[in-house]
Amino acid sequence: MRSDIVLETRPTRLFYKIEEQSVEIFRKVCEKCGLITGKKECTMLDKYIQKLSKEIGIEGSLATEVPGVYAFPLDEDITVSITEIPHGFTMTCTFSECPEENEEEFYTHALLANLYGEGTDGCVLGIDAEGKRLILSRKVDYDIEYNEFMDLVEDFMNSVDFWKDEAVAYGTKLG
Repeated sequence: MRSDIVLETRPTRLFYKIEEQSVEIFRKVCEKCGLITGKKECTMLDKYIQKLSKEIGIEGSLATEVPGVYAFPLDEDITVSITEIPHGFTMTCTFSECPEENEEEFYTHALLANLYGEGTDGCVLGIDAEGKRLILSRKVDYDIEYNEFMDLVEDFMNSVDFWKDEAVAYGTKLG
């Protein structure tokens, strides 16, 4: 074993500089999200959700306890989750039990619908981690105008309704 190699155990100046920058970036992100000051910077999605709520007459906030996550009720048992991501948002909805009858035919139908997003209006149809419930999701990773946002939300909700009906047609019990 060589005894002339000495490992330095003290942090270097570079390490301290990187750590200071990381702390500053983290602080700015926390302030923007309202985790430090309690005041959240109003984002594009915040504004659009507020405007959408007013237009369709939903009383109260659609915001959840998690910053940047909104719960939009589609009906009594189905909620669309709209989540802010960097440079966009995602929409997700768990809406029905997976088929018990005609399972293979339904999954083939769903896979063909996912092909190029043509049968799902650009969304992705899938199943939850337990393989028991159907999920529809869509990622919008660019900035959009309010009218386009409204159209995307409406198309997403129409896709949920369509696939809920398709699941019933293939012998699924609604959850």
